[in-house]
Amino acid sequence: MTAPAIDAAVTSTARLSERLERLAQASRVFLSMPLIEGITPRYLVANGHREDCDPQSGLTRCSGTFLLSEVGLPVFDHGLLYGDAVFEGVTINEGRIFQWREHIARLFSSAAAVRIAIPYTPERLTSHILEAARTVHFNTNSATYLRLIVTRGIGDLAIAPTTCVGSSICCIASQVQLYPQHVYDHGLRLRIARHIRRQGRQTLDPRIKSCNYLNNIFGLLETSDEDTHEALMLTQEGWIAEATADNVFSVRRDDGWRHDPSKVVIITPSREYCLNGITRDLVIRYARERGYRIQENSQMLPSDLFGEHKELFLTGTAAGIAPVTEIDGSPIANGEPGPITRQLRDMLKVDMVRDEMGLPLRATSADVEHYFSVRSSQWAQHHQTAHDLIATMFEVIDLQSWTDLETFFHEDVVYERPGYEPIRGIQNLMHFYKERRVIASGTHELEGITADREYAACWGRFIGTHKDGSSLDERFSDVYTVKNGQIATRRSFFFRPAV
Repeated sequence: MTAPAIDAAVTSTARLSERLERLAQASRVFLSMPLIEGITPRYLVANGHREDCDPQSGLTRCSGTFLLSEVGLPVFDHGLLYGDAVFEGVTINEGRIFQWREHIARLFSSAAAVRIAIPYTPERLTSHILEAARTVHFNTNSATYLRLIVTRGIGDLAIAPTTCVGSSICCIASQVQLYPQHVYDHGLRLRIARHIRRQGRQTLDPRIKSCNYLNNIFGLLETSDEDTHEALMLTQEGWIAEATADNVFSVRRDDGWRHDPSKVVIITPSREYCLNGITRDLVIRYARERGYRIQENSQMLPSDLFGEHKELFLTGTAAGIAPVTEIDGSPIANGEPGPITRQLRDMLKVDMVRDEMGLPLRATSADVEHYFSVRSSQWAQHHQTAHDLIATMFEVIDLQSWTDLETFFHEDVVYERPGYEPIRGIQNLMHFYKERRVIASGTHELEGITADREYAACWGRFIGTHKDGSSLDERFSDVYTVKNGQIATRRSFFFRPAV
C-alpha cells in the first residue's frame, strides 16, 4: 500500500471512530442475565436490579439500562462464543415502536425454534425495553433503532447448549441509517453473489432470525470490490433467495395496468428461501389492498428481474422499501424507481405514523397489557383468505395471544384430535388453549397450505417445549372447514400422540 493510500485509510478509520464515539454517547443498552459470581459484569451486579429467581433456571437475574461503556456480555456467553442467539431490529417513529407486536411474535418464534427460553412474558420484556428506549434522544436525521438480542446465555467453552444456565437479553437503543436519501430517489445498485450461496433449511433455516450472519457477510465480501449497495443471494440451485439484509420483490406491469390493478403482478421468493420479514408482510398486504396480484415463487431467476415494464425493490425494517435500479451494471427497465414501488413506499410512510401501527414509548403497564391482549384489527386484515387465515392463526398460537386467537374460530367450532374427545364450542376451545394445553412455548413451521373458500389443509413441523421442560419435535397436518371467514372445524394429525 502506498503512503497516500495508508494516509487515506488512517483518516477514514479516524472518522469512523469519531462517529462511533458520538453514537455511543447517546445510545443506551438494557441488559439482563443470570447472576453468576465471577462472570456477570461487576457493574451490572452493583448497579442493576435484582429480579426474582428465573423459574426455568432457579437463578437470580440482574438487569438494568446503562451506557454502552458500562457493561457488556461476558466472554463465556454463547451468543459471543458461537453466535448462538436470535434477534430483532425495530424502528421508532413519531414516538412509537413500529410493529412491535409483530417483532415480539417473531422473536419468541425464533427463540422457540432454536430452543432458547425467554425468561419474560412479552409484556414484561416490553416494559424493560420501553425503559431503555425512553433514555435515548437523537436528532431526526436517522431513525431511532432497537436491536433486541436473546442469547443462549452463560456457559462454558464447550459448544453444548446444555452447559448454559439461562439466557442473556440485551436491547441496544441507538440510531441507524441504512441507506442515504438519494438511494430512495434514484435506486440501489445490486451485485449477484455468484460463489457464495444461501444456506438451505437443512443447514440453517433462513426463517429463523438468528445471529449467525456469516453467510450474508460472505455474500457482501464477494461483491465488496464493486460499486454496489447490496448483494443478491441465490440458493444452491440458483434461484433468488433474498438480499443479504432484505427481502426481494419484483413487479411486472402488464398492458392495461393503469386502469386494472389486477394487471400488476408482484412476485417475491418463496418463504422457504428467505426470512419472513415484517415489512415483507406489510407489502403483501398493501398489494392485496390495491388489487394487485401476489405470487410467491420458488423458482425466480435473476434474468426474470429484467424487462421494459419491470420494477424491483427490497424491503426490511431498517431499509423500509428501497427501489433497485441496477443489477451487475445492467438497468432495471429505464433505470429509475418505478410507479408501483413509489405507491407502496407512500403506503408505508402513512402506516409508520399511524397510532395503531405501533406502541407508544410513553405507554404505561396497563397500555402494554392492552396492546398485547386487544383483538387487533391487524389480524383481521391479515386473514382475508382461507390461506391467510390458517397461516396467521399459527402465528397467533405461537405468540400465545389467546384473546386474538378467539377471532379465528366460529362460535360453534369443533376441534378433533384422534384419540381425544372432540372440543366443541369457542369457550371450550379457549379453555383448552389457556388452561389444558401442555405446551409451554414453540413454533409451527408451515411447509404447505392448500385452501379454497370452504376447505383448507396444511402440514409442517412443530418445535417447542413441554410444560414439564421436555422438548417437542413432531410433524403435523390439519384439515379445516371454513365458514364466513372463520374456522368451523379443525382436525389435527400428529406423527406422535397429540398433546
